[in-house]
Amino acid sequence: REKGRKPLEFLRHALALRQSFLGEEEAASLAALKKLAKLLTIFAETKEAEALFRQQLAICRRIFGEEHLQTAQACHELADFLYETGNYSESAELCQTACSLREILLGRDDLETGRSYKLLGLLRGSAENYADAITLLKEGLVILEQKLRPDHCEVYRTYREIATCCRMLLEYDDAVAWQKKALLNCQTAQSDQSVEYGVYCQDMVRILRMKKKLDEAQSWLEKSYELIKKDNEFLAMHLLLMANIASQQNKWEEGLSYAEQALFLFQQEKKSNQLFIALCYDALAMFHYEQDLDKALELEKTASDILTNNGMSETRYANSVSFHLTFLQNKKKRLG
Repeated sequence: REKGRKPLEFLRHALALRQSFLGEEEAASLAALKKLAKLLTIFAETKEAEALFRQQLAICRRIFGEEHLQTAQACHELADFLYETGNYSESAELCQTACSLREILLGRDDLETGRSYKLLGLLRGSAENYADAITLLKEGLVILEQKLRPDHCEVYRTYREIATCCRMLLEYDDAVAWQKKALLNCQTAQSDQSVEYGVYCQDMVRILRMKKKLDEAQSWLEKSYELIKKDNEFLAMHLLLMANIASQQNKWEEGLSYAEQALFLFQQEKKSNQLFIALCYDALAMFHYEQDLDKALELEKTASDILTNNGMSETRYANSVSFHLTFLQNKKKRLG
């Protein structure tokens, strides 16, 4: 990515020149604006990227009006960006607009309409409305499977998203079936030695752990480790999974060590994932509460504060942390 920063500066300069000499409404200016916005997203320059995606939509509405394919595309791209950056409510509104326009202008079976269905499904999942999410994801999948190869990344990643929603609904057999499809097609597309395949192995571990099939989960965990061990963020997720499995096996010291290692690795990341940091503190609290209740309370309160400060206080993760915090506070009261 560092090597790409020079083209990033070139694109900024090119956009400024095109807008200055051609005007911002010219096709060449719009193309440069979109390209720069997408590259900025890769570099996590989200504030500047968001401004450009919003500018693109405003220009399209001004030139083409509300009911035009270009406007629908700009709506979808801004919705996708906002989904990735956590602004789910505005993203859902924009995605619904894009989906409705694409249905009218392109037809219900068009690939772009299918992509909007998929994004709507992802947004329903983010709102923890998993049943609706599965319905929309499946609607999008029907179109994606018609238009793309089975081993296309958009197809097998949709299998994975459906598996995740099934897991959240405690429909573990369905989750396993969809995750196996995702693994098979990911393997066909990238081989079983790719990092993405390793991440999908981690997903299978999460499902099997909830089914309490710990021996089978351990086998998938070992596969995953060999593929993701060079990536600190994925390795941290792996260690957090190992901590959770250790807790189910009553291996407290081992689990505590894994959770501590996971937290350390997450905190080293430049753009650290605050949700996973909170989950690490939550896990650490559960490992400490028998030996040091005050320490456990401190850790659980930290987890709760992280979720609240990052706009995640209404999520299922926050509900779990809140339950644990209440449990620890009640235990403290009982002990006087």
